[in-house]
Formats: sequence, C-alpha cells, structure tokens
Amino acid sequence: MAGPSAHAALSVALVISLGGLVGAGCAKARAAAPREIPPLDVPPVPARVISPTEAVAVEALPAGGESAVPGVEETAPPPVEPTEPPRSLRTDASPAAGRLADEAERPAPTLQPAVSQSEGAIRDRLAQAAGWLQRVDYRRLTQNLREQYAIAERFVQQARDALAAGNLVYADTLAGKAAEIAEVLPRR
Repeated sequence: MAGPSAHAALSVALVISLGGLVGAGCAKARAAAPREIPPLDVPPVPARVISPTEAVAVEALPAGGESAVPGVEETAPPPVEPTEPPRSLRTDASPAAGRLADEAERPAPTLQPAVSQSEGAIRDRLAQAAGWLQRVDYRRLTQNLREQYAIAERFVQQARDALAAGNLVYADTLAGKAAEIAEVLPRR
C-alpha cells in the first residue's frame, strides 16, 4: 500500500501534467490577425447632360380683334343664358316639386339595429337569471365561483339599467351573459 508520500507525489505529478497540457493548448491558440479588406471601388459618377429646353415663341394677337390667321375674325362667343332655373330655385306648384321640397326638409331617418327580442322577452330572461342566482348557495361556493356570482349579479343590474334607459340591444346582451353564468353555478 502506498503511503502519504506516494499520494503527494502523485498529486504533484498530476498538477504538473495538467499545467503542461493547459500551457501547450494556450501556446498554440492565438487570435487570428484581422484580414485586410480592400476598400470598395466606387465607380465614378456618370456625367449628367441636361439639354436646354427650346423656348416657344408666342405671337401676340394684333390689336383690334383681328386674328393672327389671315381671313378669320375672332369674336367672343355670345353669353349663354340658362333656360331653366336649378331645382332648388323652382317655384313650381306641381306635386312632384312639393314632394321633393318635403323630402329635402325632413331629417334623415335614424338607423336602429334590429333587436332579436322584445323588451318583455329580455325581462323574462333577466328574471330567469335572477331566479337561478337566488337558488345558489353562496356559502358553499369557492372563491372563483363567488367572483362569477358577483359578475352575474352585476350583469343583471346593468341589464336593468339599460332597459330603463331604453337600450334594448345592450340589455339583451347583458341579460344573456348573466343567464349563461347563472346557469352553470351550482344550485341548492
């Protein structure tokens, strides 16, 4: 069996051999010198030749209304008189004119979205959702289900407010959401 000195000698030999391997690896590894990249050869700018524009000679008309073309007299065209006043200025007593005037004075019709259900149907849906919520045992609900319960109650209240304001589309949407949530909550 080897003693402590053999163990120490083995440790020293191991350290020396590892040091030699590390030193040999570092001795050969060196950073590569950066390559010399030649500058780009930019071609010269092409010559720009701009040709002068030709001036067009404009002959002035001779005084006295004579034409520049011999034998042709220039005269101003006679003014055109409108034969019929515009529609907005007509004072016809015809029924068609009166109908056009009435249509122009009437405001544009207000577009209202089609409600899928009547106000009574929305109130029935709200009552159904509120009934389902009343049958829920709140004490047995988990925290997540209690939050869902509170959301459903808020939807019911907001739907009632929307009905009172006459916003049937919004009330219908809120009543539907309240009913969907209330339907999945566990009942007593």
